[in-house]
Amino acid sequence: MKPFTNNSFWNTPISSETKTDERNDIYMEALRNTQNKNKSLYINHVEWTIPVYEVHGLQIEKVKVKPRTDTRGLNGFAPNFDGWAPIPEWAKPDGEWDAHMSIIDIDSEEVYDFYAVRYEKNGEISVRCAIKYDLYGSGVFDDLGFSFDEGSSVHDYGPCRAPGVPAIGGLVYFDEIEAGCIEHKLAMFSDRNAKQQYVWPAIWADGTIIDGIPEGAVLQLDPNLDLEPFNLSPAAKTIAIALQKYGAVNVDAAGGTGVYVENLNYFDNKSWSGKIDTGWELEKLGLEHFRFPKLPPLQNGGRLPVIK
Repeated sequence: MKPFTNNSFWNTPISSETKTDERNDIYMEALRNTQNKNKSLYINHVEWTIPVYEVHGLQIEKVKVKPRTDTRGLNGFAPNFDGWAPIPEWAKPDGEWDAHMSIIDIDSEEVYDFYAVRYEKNGEISVRCAIKYDLYGSGVFDDLGFSFDEGSSVHDYGPCRAPGVPAIGGLVYFDEIEAGCIEHKLAMFSDRNAKQQYVWPAIWADGTIIDGIPEGAVLQLDPNLDLEPFNLSPAAKTIAIALQKYGAVNVDAAGGTGVYVENLNYFDNKSWSGKIDTGWELEKLGLEHFRFPKLPPLQNGGRLPVIK
């Protein structure tokens, strides 16, 4: 199962003719200033990443999901989400504060993304925001007609990733690592994201860094780099090849810099143990072999940081 259309942004390789962005040196300098102690990409596999549950919606009774916050009259639900979703009893969100969770309904070919999920004591499910979209659609939300108030969070409107992209977009799945092949762009996070700047497919931003990396930007590992001398683990090599062919999309601000794989903490039949153990399996690559291919036009707008 590979989300989105074959010709979607997420599933399109980077052309060999794509030039390096003219601001590449600025963005790479920002990247090198990451808080990561070893100045390399981390593989986020244990926490702060997304569990994905595949269900047959025709066999599950939909449950009511309630908004937890009401920000300026907005309930955090996207216009296409009516508050009902096929969430199985055994599904759990990531245990960290973001508490993401995605549900893929195989029968209806729809995806439900949730952010800041809480199971309340009375049995109700409350969320900060929620959105529904087509599993085999474009994977881009620019056609849903969002109109954001300047300085607001994208979570006030439904999208569960800060730049307004699908939560499952670019996520690396266990089966892909098992097969040794990833045929789509990856999702990356960074602590050096630009303040109020983004590029398509992002539709908003939440960075804080002047001259930082725009959300929506793609980072690519040199496709001509010979990976053999780096002696990467099988999982790291699979990810590195995808970074060469497809690159990684900057989809979130975080406390470091790296790429996302699916959260397997709540599954009994699969685990990252023995495949991704420390998260630093890409450390040998450093950052010197990366670049930012030509970006779409920069757009201005996004959440304004809260000053306390």
